[in-house]
Amino acid sequence: MRYASKLKPGSYLPGVPNIAVMTPSPAPDFYQAILHQLTQAFCLIEVLFDAQGAVTGYRFLEINPAFERLPPLGNPVGHTIRELEPEPDEQWLALYGEVARTGRPQHVERQTPLGSNRWYDVYALPAGPAGSHQVAVLFTDITTRYQTTTTLLAAQANQVFLTAFNDQLRAQLDDEQVLALATRLLGEHLAASQVQYGEVQNDYLSMRQGYGQDLPPRAGYYRILDWGERLRTGQVQVVPDTTADLQATEAEREALQPAHTRAYITVPLLQARRWTAVLTVHSRVPRPWSPTEVQLVEQAAERIGAALAYVRSESALRSSEARYRVLFESMDQGFGVAQVLLATPTDVRWLEVNPPFCALTGLDQTQLLSGKSVRQLPIDLDEKWFTHYERVALTGEPAQFELYVKRRDVWLDVYAFRVDAPARHQIAVLFRDSTARRQAGQQQQVAAVLDGQDEERRRIAEALHNGLGQLLYATKLQLDHLPLPPAEPARREAGRLLGEAINQTRTLSHELVPALLTDFGLQAALQGICRELSTRSLHWHCHLTLDEGPALSPALQLVLFRLAQGLAHNVAKHAQATEATLEVSVLPNWVTLRLEDNGRGFDPPSVQEGLGLKTLRGRVALLHGHLRIDSAPGEGTQILVRLPLTG
Repeated sequence: MRYASKLKPGSYLPGVPNIAVMTPSPAPDFYQAILHQLTQAFCLIEVLFDAQGAVTGYRFLEINPAFERLPPLGNPVGHTIRELEPEPDEQWLALYGEVARTGRPQHVERQTPLGSNRWYDVYALPAGPAGSHQVAVLFTDITTRYQTTTTLLAAQANQVFLTAFNDQLRAQLDDEQVLALATRLLGEHLAASQVQYGEVQNDYLSMRQGYGQDLPPRAGYYRILDWGERLRTGQVQVVPDTTADLQATEAEREALQPAHTRAYITVPLLQARRWTAVLTVHSRVPRPWSPTEVQLVEQAAERIGAALAYVRSESALRSSEARYRVLFESMDQGFGVAQVLLATPTDVRWLEVNPPFCALTGLDQTQLLSGKSVRQLPIDLDEKWFTHYERVALTGEPAQFELYVKRRDVWLDVYAFRVDAPARHQIAVLFRDSTARRQAGQQQQVAAVLDGQDEERRRIAEALHNGLGQLLYATKLQLDHLPLPPAEPARREAGRLLGEAINQTRTLSHELVPALLTDFGLQAALQGICRELSTRSLHWHCHLTLDEGPALSPALQLVLFRLAQGLAHNVAKHAQATEATLEVSVLPNWVTLRLEDNGRGFDPPSVQEGLGLKTLRGRVALLHGHLRIDSAPGEGTQILVRLPLTG
């Protein structure tokens, strides 16, 4: 084959360094030998045009041995392309026509025109005499490089896709959103007909959300038996053509036939060697799946499984947080989480508090959660709080203590414990109002004291009545039986004094044990005080409203009686009054005792308190009550006692 002389003078052969086609050589066999030794495929073609100048095909004139080995051509010399391929690639016709028409070389990378999967670096240049429409073409096989580059680019594209894929899935809120988005994104990226994700439930595969382009999604329940045994063992199934799948079972073929699936990738997911889920990508036409596509589906399956686990855990966490929030907001106890700032001095910054926390402490929630520490806020807090919090944060040992909140006048039972990592110095604090419990304890103590006092009075009264009273009465009887000479007035005076002593002993015994209170109640006992102390010179008014409020405990009734008795006797003895009023009223939470007279009065700051007034103050304080004394010389006195019903 002699074709070197057909190349135009001045043309260069690509891949053949420093060899140019000059004027016809006297030794053409030399150039022919070189072309025969080339590893690149070479051919000389004649481009064919119709009468309108359009390219209709081309005829092979010359080839080298490398070209002859190109599949599926063999030796095409003398044949046109349409004889070898009735519908040739128009891109190749346009390329060769452009070179033949313009005389300008063309350099492209393109797949072989005759159906092979090989890729070539193609250099086409004009050859032969002018008007011959001859083109010389040199083919360099770049299939390996092209596939490597294509695979690398596909892998990079897949990585970009998977990164965005993963981020978008993590942003979804529930299973349905994850599956709908995942199957759509994967289906669009692969240009697939159908993408479906299913989870194993007992003997069935539950297909939920899916994507369908030219095949509808296949939501529903399917028997696991119809999916074959390969998935159970974790084998990825890659089928480019279902009609040629020799490994498919009869059950699998029957399941795929109504689905109009001709190619698919199926990736099973296993947990602890147990099949739990599957991701399938279907095509309704045969499709040669590339390794990068298979790898992409495998990685997408893993990410879908991870995203489902994430949203489910987040959903469970949100549900748990919702339950916690309901408990946090509705619980009666105050609860808060604080950051202990180990500075000098120790400080605290509250991170979260519930409404009862603010109600119990009297602190403003907006202030507490403003980001400022407690010492930066206008809050006067006892240093004991900081001491307890610091100890819990440093040691990690829970602490329970009770402290008084002055601004709310309540006692709080506090339980503090460390949360989170030790280095974060965060604590949780639970508050419980212990005022009622504390008051109940104090009330029991007061009741015990009063009961003790009352018992002591009974004992003394009994001793006066049965001991001293009886002795005085017996002495008077003996004295009365003695002869009484008229000239002995001392004996008569002794008898009178004994009688007065007996009367006072009886009176004192009755005062120590108020039988009227025990037998007839507080109202009768208070009215008895006013009645017994009323004289011609001192008139008592008694105003009692005891039936309009809550019932008074026996201990509180006794206290009111003792206070009223003591104050009334004090007026009778010292006030020099002509009018006096005793008033007792029961309110929803308090009982008030008011005693007023029009006597001589006194100046409270300048008068040294006697035993009676000290006793009065002590008893009122013991009961957590309030005492007010209003008096002035010559203007009478008013004393108001207010006692809590629970105190």
